[in-house]
Amino acid sequence: MFLPLKVGIQFSRSKKKLIMSNFISIASVVGITIGVAALIIGLSAMNGFEREVAHRVVGVMPTIELRSLSGYFDNTSDVIETLERQDKIKSATPGMVVSAMLNHDNKYRSARVTALDTANFKNIINLDDFMLDGVRVSDLQPGKNGYDSPGVILGNDLAKKLQVKRGDSVELIITKNSSDGALSAPMGLNCKVTGIFKIGGQLDGVLAYVDISSLRKLLGMNDDQSVSIFIDTGSFFHAYEDTTDAVTPIRNSISTPMGIQSWMAQAAPFYRDIQMVRTVMWLALLMVIVVSSFNIISILIMSVNEKRSEVAILMSMGYSRKSVLATFVVQGLIMSIYGTVFGVCLGLLIAYNLTEVINFIQSVTGITILKSETYFIDFVPTEVRNSDVLLISLSCILVTLLSTVLPGMKAAYIRPAVELSGK
Repeated sequence: MFLPLKVGIQFSRSKKKLIMSNFISIASVVGITIGVAALIIGLSAMNGFEREVAHRVVGVMPTIELRSLSGYFDNTSDVIETLERQDKIKSATPGMVVSAMLNHDNKYRSARVTALDTANFKNIINLDDFMLDGVRVSDLQPGKNGYDSPGVILGNDLAKKLQVKRGDSVELIITKNSSDGALSAPMGLNCKVTGIFKIGGQLDGVLAYVDISSLRKLLGMNDDQSVSIFIDTGSFFHAYEDTTDAVTPIRNSISTPMGIQSWMAQAAPFYRDIQMVRTVMWLALLMVIVVSSFNIISILIMSVNEKRSEVAILMSMGYSRKSVLATFVVQGLIMSIYGTVFGVCLGLLIAYNLTEVINFIQSVTGITILKSETYFIDFVPTEVRNSDVLLISLSCILVTLLSTVLPGMKAAYIRPAVELSGK
C-alpha cells in the first residue's frame, strides 16, 4: 500500500531531470501558488465587502418593514405583541417611512424619512455606530434633545446639501393621502437638527430620521397607530423568508392587510454585485489552477518518458499496473500540495493584512481605489473564512488529482519486455 507512495516521492526527488522538466515543474507549482493565493485574497475581500454592506445597511434601515396596505395599523401594540410571540421574530417596533422634502433657507432637498419609536426601538437599527459628535438615536425623544422643537437626524451629505449643522432648524414637508387617494396640501413641521450620521455612499444624501411621535401629530394619528412595523428576525440574508414563515399563520388574526418589504428592495444591487463578482472571480482564478494542472500533465508525461526503464524493471519484479498509476498520481499530488501550501500561506499573509497592503499601494501610487462618495467605504475590507480556504485547497487538489490520471495510465501500460529488450 505504501510502496507507490514511497516510489512516487522518490521519483519526484530524482535529480536526473531535464532542464525543461525542472522548469515546467517549478512553473506548475508557482501557477498553483498564485491561483490559490489570489482566490483566498479575492474571496476574503468579497467577504469583507459583504460584512460591511450588512453592517451598514442594518445600521440605517430595518431588515424588514411590515407595511399596512390600508393606510395604517390601528392597534399597533397588539400586532407587535402577536408578532413577537412567533419563533422567528426577535423583536418588532412601530415605525414609518415617508418621502419628504427638507427646507433650510430656501434650499430644498428630497429625503427618505424614517420615523422610529426612539424610546423603545429595540436596536432594530444600529445608527448609533455611525453618529458624529457622540449623539445617539435616543436623543430624538421629545424633551430629551434639549430643544423645544422635534428633532431630526440627517445624513452627512444631506446636511451638507442643506448647509446645516447640529442645532440648526429645518422644515420637514410631507403630504398625506386622503381617503379617495388624492394628495392633501403639503404639511410642514419645524425640526431641530439633533445629530448627523455618516456611513458613506449615496445613502448619506437621502436618509433622515425623526421620532414617530412627531409624524403622528403631524398626520393626525393617535399613539397606537403606525403605517409600518419594523421587524428584526436575527437573520440578515434570510430575513424575508423568516418573516414570511412567521406572518403567514397569523394573517387571519390581524385585521389589517399587510405587505412585507425587505432590505433587499433598497440595497439589493450592492449585494447582487458582490455575489456576481465573487462568482466571476472564483471561475476566473480557478482557470489559473486548471492551466497549472495542464503543466502538471506535461511534466508527468515527460517524467513517464524519463522513467520508462525504471517502470519496466519495477513491473518485471511484480509491480502492478495500479501501483504504477498510483505512483505518478502521487508525484503529481506532491507538486499540487507544494503549490497549495505555498498559496495558502501567501494568501493568508496578504488577506489578513489586505487593508494595510492596499493603503500602502494607494499611498505609493496616489491612486484612490474606493471613494466614499460613491461606495459605502473608502477602504478595502477583508474577512478570512476557514471554509473558503478549505474549499479552495480541496478544489485545487481535486483538479490536480484529475490531471494526473492520464499520464499515470500512460505509464501503467508500458510493456516491460519491449522496454528492457531495447526494441
